[in-house]
Amino acid sequence: MSRQIDHFVYAVTNLEAACEALEKELGVAPVEGGVHPDQGTRNALLNLGEGAYLEVIAKMEDAQQPAGGTWMGMDLVTYPQLNRWCLKSDQLEVDQQIVQAYHPGHGQIIEGSRMTPDGERLSWRMLLPLPYPTVELMPFAVDWSTSSFHPTDRMPQHARFYGFELWHPAPQTMRAAIHGLGLNMKIHKGAAPKIRLTIEGPNGKVKL
Repeated sequence: MSRQIDHFVYAVTNLEAACEALEKELGVAPVEGGVHPDQGTRNALLNLGEGAYLEVIAKMEDAQQPAGGTWMGMDLVTYPQLNRWCLKSDQLEVDQQIVQAYHPGHGQIIEGSRMTPDGERLSWRMLLPLPYPTVELMPFAVDWSTSSFHPTDRMPQHARFYGFELWHPAPQTMRAAIHGLGLNMKIHKGAAPKIRLTIEGPNGKVKL
């Protein structure tokens, strides 16, 4: 794959419970991330090495939810699952054209920011993930060039990215759709879209 992965999205209904379960399974706990006030979500992060991380994300019950629905399919999630993945990008406008050829509603370019627990501000430009479907195999993309650091620069690493796999009911169609993003990868045939990530931590290899 010629593109660098930025992060995987692990959507959950309870952030604390999900982080406790991951710590028990992996032997390492995600660290506190922050909140996305405009999207009504908050997260915790797990450094996977080489500039990639796992984002554990949940809705904030006391936050005002976006009128069009919560991004990342969060309104549809009923159990913890990997449901999005993100590429690093220094060409968002080019990536936007490719993503919107797949689905015209995808890929609005937005600017975002959040405060870290240490009081530092992260900022980014990205292709906005939609509130649907529950699992989306077409990756979105993020450009961190407006930020002075990447999230993993401030995170300890006790786990590493080992590999990931994708499933789709029409694998060849999906493979063709993502090819323009520089992704030449096998996609398995499955009854529904699915993302499976393998992480190696202190307790060994774990599949999510």
